[in-house]
Amino acid sequence: MHSSDISAGLKNIHKDDMNVLQESWSIISRNIQKIGVNIFTMIFEQCPEAKFLFPFTDISKRDSDFIRFHSLRFMQAIESVINSIETLNKIDPLLTNLGHVHGRLKERLDFKPEYWTVFRECTLYHFRRVLEKSNIVVKLVLSQFFVSLSYHLVTIALLVYLLTRRLFGMLDSTQSNVDYLISLWGMLLDYMIGKMTMSFRADIRTRELNKNNWFQNEEEQNSNYFEERRATMKMQRTEQVKTSKERNKRKSFCCGLQCFHFDHRYDHHMENVFSCNPQQIIKKKKQKQKIGYNRHKLFIRKIEDEKKKKRREAFGRNHEKPLLDPE
Repeated sequence: MHSSDISAGLKNIHKDDMNVLQESWSIISRNIQKIGVNIFTMIFEQCPEAKFLFPFTDISKRDSDFIRFHSLRFMQAIESVINSIETLNKIDPLLTNLGHVHGRLKERLDFKPEYWTVFRECTLYHFRRVLEKSNIVVKLVLSQFFVSLSYHLVTIALLVYLLTRRLFGMLDSTQSNVDYLISLWGMLLDYMIGKMTMSFRADIRTRELNKNNWFQNEEEQNSNYFEERRATMKMQRTEQVKTSKERNKRKSFCCGLQCFHFDHRYDHHMENVFSCNPQQIIKKKKQKQKIGYNRHKLFIRKIEDEKKKKRREAFGRNHEKPLLDPE
């Protein structure tokens, strides 16, 4: 394999490394459903709180419809990146949309970008298991040395290599080649996570900005409403004061007529003046009511006293001793 600078990013890897990724994906995709389910099961084991992202689904069973469906969608996203590895710009809208989708989960279910790190490690773990069981790495190593040989010679060399390894337990560079291949897959997953994280954070910022604008508009509407309400109440108070003044003027005019003896119910000028005051009027009414009540009580008491007096007189006449005969 041609070495490449992994830190330079997925866009700068060598053409042969792209071919290696596509070849390894052809091995992984044979059991795409099973591998996806294993990855999601491991994610829930390593990060149990991720289960709360799916509150209305049964994820206790490995063969549940939800896990199979969601894991298949996840593996299909990786497949889309592999198929567009030479023109990654075409796949960027898909990754951007995935970031926006998870941005909506942030507000509803408190999705955290750290979950993508768990997803990356679990994916690389199961990819390594699959690749170590296959002979793809051996094929890739031998193809560099026998690129000029025919297909049959490569096959014979491969068989000899495998027999030698089985018989003598030879330690070769297979493990290091698997590590390099996994590092390429790590770059691919890092590229996916990077794009999704960018759109995820952009979506969060947009939502926070929209929320702040909404609160600001709501506050402005409330302030305008209260200002209008205060202005209306002020106008109402002004109208009430104006009406009260006009009413007092009319009452004072009536008092003037009463002062000139047009109304014989009032005898004194000061009484007529004070009668225009509402508080004085109420006070006088209460006094009159009290006087009337007291008069009523006196009248009732007087009647009762007269009844008692009559009863005593009647009682005295009935028990009066008869006069004796002068005989």
